[in-house]
Amino acid sequence: MQNLTITSPSRWLAQRVKESPLLKSRRVEVVPNGMDTSIFTPGDRQTIRRKLGLPENKKLILFGAIRGVKNKIKGFGLLLDALKGFDPDHFELLVFGSDYSPLVQSLKMKTRFFGTIAEEKRLAALYSAADIVAVPSYQEVFGQVASEAMACGTPVVAFAHTGLLDIVKHEETGYLAKPYDPSGLARGIEWILADAERYRRLCAAARKQAVEKFDSAVVAEQMIRIFQKVIDGD
Repeated sequence: MQNLTITSPSRWLAQRVKESPLLKSRRVEVVPNGMDTSIFTPGDRQTIRRKLGLPENKKLILFGAIRGVKNKIKGFGLLLDALKGFDPDHFELLVFGSDYSPLVQSLKMKTRFFGTIAEEKRLAALYSAADIVAVPSYQEVFGQVASEAMACGTPVVAFAHTGLLDIVKHEETGYLAKPYDPSGLARGIEWILADAERYRRLCAAARKQAVEKFDSAVVAEQMIRIFQKVIDGD
C-alpha cells in the first residue's frame, strides 16, 4: 500500500485527502468526472421548449439533483430564497430529480417538476431549454450537473466553494456567489441575463471548457497517463 495513488474528481476533495491522517502521505491526482459531450451538447432552445411544452417567452431557471428538493445539502431552499423577488411573468423554475415539493408554494413564479430523468438525451434537452442552471449546493465533491449544463452551453450560477470551483469560472462560464448567500445567487442570475452579448459569450465559453476538460475521452487520457506513471514508478 506504500505506492497507493488516489484519484479525486476535484481539488477540494484532494485537499481533504491530503489532510487525512490515514492518506496524507499518498499521491493524489485530480481527475474530473467525464461525460459524452456528443450527447451533452447544445440544442436549439426554442425548438426544445416547444417539444417540452415550455414557454418560449420566459427565462427558465433549472435546478436538478436526485431527490434534490429533500436533500438539504443540495441547497434547494437557498435557491427558493434567491428567487422570491423575481417577476413571475418573466421567470419560471424547472426541477428535475424530484416529483414535487410543497416548498415551492412560497414562490410566486410557476414551478414545473420533471421527476427522475433516466435518458441522457432528455436530460441534455432540458439543460438546453434552460437559460440558467442553478447549483446552490452547500457542498459538492464535483458537481456533475454543473459540468453537464455547461456542455450544453448553459451558464451555471453556484456558490464559490468545494468542487464547483473546478467547474465554473466566475464571470467566464457562469457566476460564483459568496457561499450560502441567496442574495448573491440572485445577483448572479441577474448578471448572467442582463446583457445579451455577454450571455452569448458565457454560453460559448461554457461549452468550450466542458469539451476541453470534461469530455470522457479527455478524462480517459488523464487516467492513462496516471496509470503509466504508476507502472513506470514515477
